[in-house]
Amino acid sequence: DWSSDVCSSDLPEERTAKIETRYGKLLNKTVEEVRMRASVVQVFNQQLERVIPFVDLNVRDQSQRIGARLKSIRHLVLMKVKSTLMDTALRATANRGHHRQPNISINRYQAQQSKEQGCVTPDTSKCSFVQVFQQMYNKIKWSALRSSEKVFRVTYAGGLGELGIDAGGPYRETMTEVCTDLFSDVLDLFIPSPNTKDERGQTRDRYVPNPDYTSPNAIKMYEFVGVWVGLSFRTKANLPLIAGGVLGFFALMRVDIGLL
Repeated sequence: DWSSDVCSSDLPEERTAKIETRYGKLLNKTVEEVRMRASVVQVFNQQLERVIPFVDLNVRDQSQRIGARLKSIRHLVLMKVKSTLMDTALRATANRGHHRQPNISINRYQAQQSKEQGCVTPDTSKCSFVQVFQQMYNKIKWSALRSSEKVFRVTYAGGLGELGIDAGGPYRETMTEVCTDLFSDVLDLFIPSPNTKDERGQTRDRYVPNPDYTSPNAIKMYEFVGVWVGLSFRTKANLPLIAGGVLGFFALMRVDIGLL
């Protein structure tokens, strides 16, 4: 029984605000009570794993259907069950045809100059995210990106004319840089949430869409962030936006798995 591995030393001793928020209802429970609850969750997930492929999860949260009830207790569903469901959906929508890999050129000198000049808006920034967006949006079919393999080639250009040819490293760097730009001072497409700025309450590491940006170009950029989320899922890349960042934003949207 895996729950027997839980011991008193595993339980937090210092009650910080984060611990109170996440584990507050368990802090006054005995180790045996925690083990029992863990066992119930484990058994529930073992049974759920067998039937969840047959449950319609594309339902309104206010619905009385099983899918809506299940979504209301999503915090009790273990990652193993969620990952299995996601992997099945990604395989079913994967593009098995052959597509020519587009070449993406990143000018790091231009990106640095943009940062030093304080050009951080979607229309003025030349950061890596904006450069990739301009070269990919409406230039290639999103269906060509539904692959677990590398879907584009990268060339780096610097201020002194140096070049970096993609042998695997630049591709991974670009995947990460595009996400890092979203949560840095080079682009304000997303801004720290009120809790992040005030350092109080829950989700202090989250970013939210900048309410000042509602232009067609900005909306396209938000859509492109969703495409990058899809790339991250399909390539199993450990990108910053998956670790915290903007996932809360996409949880509020009905994102078609076919676009990922």
